[in-house]
Amino acid sequence: VDSLAFDLARKYGLLSGDQKVFGLSAVDSPEAIWEEIFEEELIEYELDFLREEYEQIVLYHNLSEKGQYFRVSRKGRGKPLTRRMRAEVWKLMLLYREKTRARNLLHKEELYNLVTNYVSEQKIFPFSHAIVDELQDFSNVELRFIRSLVEEGPNDLFLVGDPLQSIYGRTINFTQAGINVRGKRSRRLRINYRTSEEIKKLAVSIILDTAFDNFDGEEEEKKGYVSLFHGEEPTYQLFRSKNEEIQAILNRVVVLRDYEVPLSEIAIASRTKGSLKELSKVLHRERIPFFESHSGKNIGDKSGIRLLTFHSIKGLEFSHVMLIDVNSRTAPLHLQQFDRFEEDQKDEYLKSEKSLLYVASSRAIKSLSLFGTGQPSSLIST
Repeated sequence: VDSLAFDLARKYGLLSGDQKVFGLSAVDSPEAIWEEIFEEELIEYELDFLREEYEQIVLYHNLSEKGQYFRVSRKGRGKPLTRRMRAEVWKLMLLYREKTRARNLLHKEELYNLVTNYVSEQKIFPFSHAIVDELQDFSNVELRFIRSLVEEGPNDLFLVGDPLQSIYGRTINFTQAGINVRGKRSRRLRINYRTSEEIKKLAVSIILDTAFDNFDGEEEEKKGYVSLFHGEEPTYQLFRSKNEEIQAILNRVVVLRDYEVPLSEIAIASRTKGSLKELSKVLHRERIPFFESHSGKNIGDKSGIRLLTFHSIKGLEFSHVMLIDVNSRTAPLHLQQFDRFEEDQKDEYLKSEKSLLYVASSRAIKSLSLFGTGQPSSLIST
């Protein structure tokens, strides 16, 4: 979807050759521009607050006028703003926008909004239909972009996603994006074809006490999903040391290998890359083939065990999955700055961590084994 936005921006002359995009081609960062403003102006707001206000409100809602900013909902932003405060913040955001434009710098969301505005004003529809997978990974900026590319009509858009897998903290609202799915235009898929009933039950238990939006302002249901088969009960083992945990993981690999399970059907995943380093050394020493990807580089034997993070296992499936280093420090992952978060930020972070563990757990087809050291994770109820 990023490539499509870039291609259309170039096709319609909306992106000049010397323009750079933050996080992609730009050397400068949004924080550096905001720091300049802080040096020039007397500002009572925090830098992170202003940066997030611009990205999460102005760009998210595609706002171009002060009146729009005064009227827009800021739900989820924590700090309430009076009309006077909104006027002050808008002035600072205009200054930020002037500085970025003077340097030919763009946020990726601005690029999306540029194309969306252009094709909408010109009534250009580059495509007759659009299919969107992994909908929960989109934001309203990208959804508005997709909506603008296809003229509204029968079977114009086909959108598939799982609100419970929202691991990036992005908010979607079909109505705000101009997409009508009310009534018979939407359907909930309740049959789980991948995992056993036992694995599904554990995965859902991780997010059972958390509310998720159904993409249109209502709470997503978590009941009524059915798996087509039964299997082994998932296990969660805790050990006193890392050596004991790794030995238990090796024992599990040996058992599966004795049952003639191909190593390529086994995945071992952790919350962080660092948790896999020691294990990969042991697998190498024991001459057990493994395969992993780091920064686009493939390492190892593709016929071996797959080593992945919880993020990189998303979208994949394996007969047997082991989640390692699962404990009170990693699930949810402890952040030093967590105590400084606003309450709504804490809630969003914990929700995304639960979704991430839910995603990792639901990659397993036949068996799911969890391992860790120290105190157990508060997210696991087995």
